[in-house]
Amino acid sequence: MSKIFFITFLFFTSILKAQSFMGIPIDGSMENIKAKLIAKGFKLIQSNQNNTYYKGKLNNESISIMVGVTPKTKIVYSFYITYDEIIDSWNSLQTDFNKKNEIIVNKYGEPLKEKREYEYPFKEDDDYTLLALESGKLSYLNVWGAVSDNNNLSILLAITKDKNIALLYTNVKNRNIAEKEQSVIDNDAY
Repeated sequence: MSKIFFITFLFFTSILKAQSFMGIPIDGSMENIKAKLIAKGFKLIQSNQNNTYYKGKLNNESISIMVGVTPKTKIVYSFYITYDEIIDSWNSLQTDFNKKNEIIVNKYGEPLKEKREYEYPFKEDDDYTLLALESGKLSYLNVWGAVSDNNNLSILLAITKDKNIALLYTNVKNRNIAEKEQSVIDNDAY
């Protein structure tokens, strides 16, 4: 009996660890997540019906976190993390991106998708890469899907047009719930 309990405990522990950011599961209620983020030193900045915003530190870097919840059941489905430092050099942005990418690769393996897409008139390796980024004509990101034990967590790492690095951790199951709830809300409105 105790062997079954131990195996079950290990299974659920591995699921929780695999679906977390800083050891905080991307699941559960907004209040539960709020308590865990505050316990890790984050400060609540703003809260509204579907999102809550925090500021804090990760590995001595200032970050902002937006926690997304489903519209009706208020279950957490995403953490959108942005590093607050604005970097005004393309080489520095790329270096920072590559360092964070390496950390994620070491934990979850190679990304499923890498996107380096330039829109006209910009092209790769010209002197206007930063301008392409700022004008929204460059997509620079990596995507990991189904990285948890139960294929329920996806991760996106990107360089934003605001010249910083962003991470998006999404609980796929809960995001699907959010989409269904929003669809019901939209259908009821019209």
